[in-house]
Amino acid sequence: MTKAAALSRALALPCLLALAACGSTSADTGIVPYTDLHVDPETFRGDLPCGTAPGSMRSYVAKVWDVTGQEAVDLSGATPVVVSPATQCAQSAAFSLVEPGRFYVATLDAYDVSAPCLDASTCGAVTAPIASTDCGFGPGPDTPAPPPVEGQLFGPPDATQALYLRRVLLRGCRPMVGAASTRVSSRDLVAGVGCGLDAAHVERLRFVRAGVAPYDVLCGDSISLASVGAVGDRAAVYGYARGEQSPRWGASCEVGAGGLSCGPLSERGAVVVRGADVCDAATGTFTARDVSGGAEVEASCGSEAAFNDLSVASYTILVGGDGRGTCRAVVAPGQRVVASCAR
Repeated sequence: MTKAAALSRALALPCLLALAACGSTSADTGIVPYTDLHVDPETFRGDLPCGTAPGSMRSYVAKVWDVTGQEAVDLSGATPVVVSPATQCAQSAAFSLVEPGRFYVATLDAYDVSAPCLDASTCGAVTAPIASTDCGFGPGPDTPAPPPVEGQLFGPPDATQALYLRRVLLRGCRPMVGAASTRVSSRDLVAGVGCGLDAAHVERLRFVRAGVAPYDVLCGDSISLASVGAVGDRAAVYGYARGEQSPRWGASCEVGAGGLSCGPLSERGAVVVRGADVCDAATGTFTARDVSGGAEVEASCGSEAAFNDLSVASYTILVGGDGRGTCRAVVAPGQRVVASCAR
């Protein structure tokens, strides 16, 4: 380690002993006793409003990454050097746990709450950002950077180099773009059932999509479209009566350019058997018979057999004809479930 780096680390030690998270601070005193990088919302907020109105950014979280030695930004398998606490939307965030001479970039997530949950193990469902951006991921200035000199540190063209005992603004921040409408009312999704605190009405809603922690709202509250998903994403929504641990109602939803579109809440669901799962070829037909109810459906091997309007339960379906196998599924309210088949 260079003498400069050693001195920077030594000066930062009292801060580390006093507060584990003080590698990031939102204070902007103008006095910089050690090497420091900072981000300013004015450089990345773009047209996203700052405030408490619906669709506005109330806070943001910044992560700073060391990309020294990279010709282009690659964060795969990397961990951030420091993660800021949730910072007010009009306030800058500073980072002291950086080394002089090394190159850094940042990723930034905007939230419509003042204290977003970032760890599901400590506070439940993780809060989804309403917008994201980065600093330093771009191609750099129009004039190409000189080739790296052997033995000297280098980084991507738009990354920011930390300077000894200097406060440096992270460069190359791309502006966030605010969504036209980032929240909708949950009351619109429960038409025909309604919100209420008895067994006949919805007390709370839960949105579920693959790879993301479930997102819960009380019936009547607004829904963050960023939490439900991006345009084109599909999600399942479930309605719970007061005091119930299992959903009574359900529907399928899709996030579109105009907002959230969901089918009507239903207490019943459907099971489908795909021909590709039970047939050797797309030609021919197969029969699927529900063992419990006795209903039988015939379908082409190139399509699927559907059992609709089913109560919430487990089902076993036997397949014959040009297909073969035993298929099983558990019906969820308002959902169309693909059966799992074994030949």
